[in-house]
Amino acid sequence: MAHPPTPPAGGNDPLLDLLPDLAELDVMEAMRDLQGYLDISPGDFQELYHASASHALARLAGNPMARALMRADGPALVPEQPLTLAVAQLAAAGVKSAAVVDPQDRVIGLLTETDVLRHLGVDSILALLARLGREPEALERCCTGARVADVMTSPALTLPEDATLPAMARAFARHGGRGMPVVDGTGRLLGILARKDLIHAYGAAGPHLRGD
Repeated sequence: MAHPPTPPAGGNDPLLDLLPDLAELDVMEAMRDLQGYLDISPGDFQELYHASASHALARLAGNPMARALMRADGPALVPEQPLTLAVAQLAAAGVKSAAVVDPQDRVIGLLTETDVLRHLGVDSILALLARLGREPEALERCCTGARVADVMTSPALTLPEDATLPAMARAFARHGGRGMPVVDGTGRLLGILARKDLIHAYGAAGPHLRGD
């Protein structure tokens, strides 16, 4: 089977910078993923190629699932927690996001650095520093009395623990964030999958692609 040409750069999935040669099995798996009739237009072909490449990368990387890539040692927050305490936990753990859980450890939200900055009325750390230079009291004024529930993103997008690499890549392509909670079948938090860890898993195929 002839290998299709590499589609132009700039697709929707930033995790597909490494594009391997495709096996027929990868294309068949991708065709099963795509619902409905395929009219092979350039756009449809690019979608099929990206899906096939995603399956190929998963195969070359050993097909790890979300539970094998997630980090289980990060903080878990509760909705009534003071925002200042939650931010301190994120900083101490060296992470930019954390899941928010109910009393049964089910994920009900996600608190991210972006959520906190938005609450403070800025869109970047540099903008925050500039504002504090003008208004030193702004941080205390914005955060006093604020709870995690007031700032978090809810509902949170989550990944099942048995999500495959292609499924994880599609979720992050839609989500656009840096981390996503991984849950069991009842929605209970198991850990957080970082985008950089997913990219690293795809990079496990790197020596094959480079011919090392």
